[in-house]
Amino acid sequence: MTHWKEQHQAIKDLMDYLDKTIPTLTEDKTAGSVFMGATALYRCNRLLRAIDTAVESGLGDTAGGNMRTLYDTWVFGHLLMLGDIQDAVATWGMTREQAGKMLRAMGVEDKVQYPDEAPDAIQDIGTQQRAVALGKKLKDDDPENANIPEHCYDFVFRSESHFGTHVNLDVLSLYVVQAGEMDGTIGIHGANQGC
Repeated sequence: MTHWKEQHQAIKDLMDYLDKTIPTLTEDKTAGSVFMGATALYRCNRLLRAIDTAVESGLGDTAGGNMRTLYDTWVFGHLLMLGDIQDAVATWGMTREQAGKMLRAMGVEDKVQYPDEAPDAIQDIGTQQRAVALGKKLKDDDPENANIPEHCYDFVFRSESHFGTHVNLDVLSLYVVQAGEMDGTIGIHGANQGC
């Protein structure tokens, strides 16, 4: 990549700026959806910093889980920020459904009390459906970028599922260096280049 040093410095400067600026937002000065969207951006920034540190340390092959989580948070935060009150209530219901699964597994579901205004739990739509929903929201306001959520789902989220997050033989083969037709050693294939 040409001019990587300058591009990397610009990324670092942006991360530093976001780390300083986002915590100055307060809930009483902005809409709740904007506040939660900014919170998602803050989390994305932290994940991006972790990915950057891994790559700079020569551990780019370990960054897949953070990449998936960054994408998931980015879509979720945009939907919160661009949605209306009904969207926020539905999101709360989906969150409650996910929490309910965990609480049932722990055997403590009956011990958790939700506020009266909390919506009933509803089925979560999942990451792909969120990407489609975000693309639809962007079609009117930002048609040039409306395809980005689904494109990133297909080429970032899904590929990181296969090559970085879920263990399978393709993932493990990245850690085998061929030393002959029927011989190999364990190590980083290609010296971790291109991660």
